[in-house]
Amino acid sequence: MKNETFAGRTESDAKINCNKDMGSANSEGHMFPRTAPNPRHEQGRSGVSTGKRSIRSSKGNRVLKSVTLAVFGLTVFLLGSHLTSTPSNASGFSLFTSGAAELAMCDSVIAHTEGPASNFWNPALLPELGGTQIEIGTMILRPSVDFRSDFTGIKDSMESNTFFPSTLFVTHRINDRFSVGFGVNNTFGLGTEWPDDWEGRYLATLSELETYNINPNIAWKVSDKLSLACGFDIILGDVTLEQKVDLSGFGLPDGNQKIDGDGEGYGYNLGILYKITEELAFGMSYRSKITLEIEGDYSLTLVGLKSGIKADLDLPAHLFAGLTYKPSKNILLEIGGKWEEWSTYKHLKVKADLPIFAGSTVAVIPKDWKDVYGFNLGIKYNIDPTLAVSAGYLHEGNPVPSHTFDPSIPASDRNDFSLGIQKIFNKLRIALSYLYESYDDRNKRNSVGMGLANGKYEQEIHIFALSVSYTF
Repeated sequence: MKNETFAGRTESDAKINCNKDMGSANSEGHMFPRTAPNPRHEQGRSGVSTGKRSIRSSKGNRVLKSVTLAVFGLTVFLLGSHLTSTPSNASGFSLFTSGAAELAMCDSVIAHTEGPASNFWNPALLPELGGTQIEIGTMILRPSVDFRSDFTGIKDSMESNTFFPSTLFVTHRINDRFSVGFGVNNTFGLGTEWPDDWEGRYLATLSELETYNINPNIAWKVSDKLSLACGFDIILGDVTLEQKVDLSGFGLPDGNQKIDGDGEGYGYNLGILYKITEELAFGMSYRSKITLEIEGDYSLTLVGLKSGIKADLDLPAHLFAGLTYKPSKNILLEIGGKWEEWSTYKHLKVKADLPIFAGSTVAVIPKDWKDVYGFNLGIKYNIDPTLAVSAGYLHEGNPVPSHTFDPSIPASDRNDFSLGIQKIFNKLRIALSYLYESYDDRNKRNSVGMGLANGKYEQEIHIFALSVSYTF
């Protein structure tokens, strides 16, 4: 599964133009060109002419070396400021795609169980599962993002890609009081790939973040009404980022800069289930903030630059809550809400092996994200003891403010609609579901990247899911 990282740029996120005088430092001490590039002169699909600067023949190797180092310092800074993701089944770069039956109800599964994937959603539900159960599943995600430029009116589209986030869950009831569970799933990520010649190529062309969450849990059935659970999370992540660098000042075509990195982070999770009556139950689960420590290698083609960088990416805490009601033996309803603590993502701290940030090896890039709230509704109807259909709806906001919005994560408020079916064959259960994510249009009209890629962004995602579980 492909996933994206490195987003959110500041005014210092300019494409690199090289002339004799590189300009002066900004208020934070970071160097960028004295004259900002004009996005109207970008060479794009429309064939608009490119405004170029020339290098005076009097420049020698010493000037070229210092200019190249400045290019290196700024581009690493730009890359460091780009640490986030894009289209996903949640806000920011969270990815909630665990279980086809759960997806069919838009994840309204905090106060009742649909199977072993409860290990992720609310492990306090594990005592509701009998014996030993194993579930494997996968999803097909087809995101689509379109951009129309404010400057040229030209439309560009993200490259068509398909992602396959997959899951494994195992649960076991030890006795009448204790149950355990284990899960591996993708909790953050996805990715974007834009054409090499699009207007925002100096902001992003390829961005991927792939994560794996390893999550063991233990649940305690305190009484017939109350269950509690806890567990810990190990997040493993891989990062790839590419974008173009303008080397026209050297008489060269665009260079390609790339970061490859990986890292890990650690956290914990809690869960509670309380059965108010036979028909009514309340559930809540919490997943802690995790800091993913990324270490990677940087390279810039044509110039031959290489270095190492480090960045700490804060993954937010999540709180889920749900209330389940069973008006009859064939019908189940659940309403729920969630909170994601994106306000902890106030800035991104980047470290380099070389003192490239105005003589420093450390840079801090503002993000100013905000907390996100959402609500969902799910319904399940049992046609008979072996066949059920489900549907769901979810609405959720987005954490990215207008002044740090950029094309690497075109986040906006969204509405999800889902349908699904489950069939039981003795000890085998198969679930199929479909979810459509509809995002509000989002306009970029800020100074991120010196105004590059300002315009309208439209996106949607189609998700198809399959899960197969077996009870021993």
